[in-house]
Amino acid sequence: MEEDLGKKSRRMILRLLGIMYDIRSRWEKKLENAIDRYISQSGEGFPFSEFKDIVLGYFADFHSELSRSIVKYVQTLIEKYTSTIRDLETRVASSNIYNNVVEDLRREVETLREKTTKLQNFMKKELLRTVKYKILAVLEEVGELSVKELAARLNVSEGQVRKYLKELEDEKFIEIKRNIRPYVISLLKTPWNF
Repeated sequence: MEEDLGKKSRRMILRLLGIMYDIRSRWEKKLENAIDRYISQSGEGFPFSEFKDIVLGYFADFHSELSRSIVKYVQTLIEKYTSTIRDLETRVASSNIYNNVVEDLRREVETLREKTTKLQNFMKKELLRTVKYKILAVLEEVGELSVKELAARLNVSEGQVRKYLKELEDEKFIEIKRNIRPYVISLLKTPWNF
């Protein structure tokens, strides 16, 4: 079982590297096309400030897409671990086989549970480095809040909070209750807990 998890971990790392490479390649092409377009349009003078804004925008979009892809992949892995744990627990509970086999299955369940917890804790720690996912942690701790309350708790602008709320809503992590004024944001789930 331990060897299988090692192989799965290596495959996971290779898959994450593949995701990162694919996204990087796409965004490099977009950036190259933008540079080519502006060079061809820059007859008399090159619009450096506009170009800078576009480049920074592309890199912000690149980072968001990369983060979403990796979070989604790790979430899928955690869901698979959790599903395997449930399946093994069911097999152990309904098992009429020898005690030592049942005990082996119980140990496998515990090993998987520990690995899942470590993966969830690692994911939470890494994601909480960004304002976007700090929003989820605040909602997890406090419950429902308005945009203004979230901005005050995180010490950022309301505009920045709104930008991340749109992304989090699209990713199905939060619900924005628009029938209440001011809008109230509530947590649906987090990438680190199921």
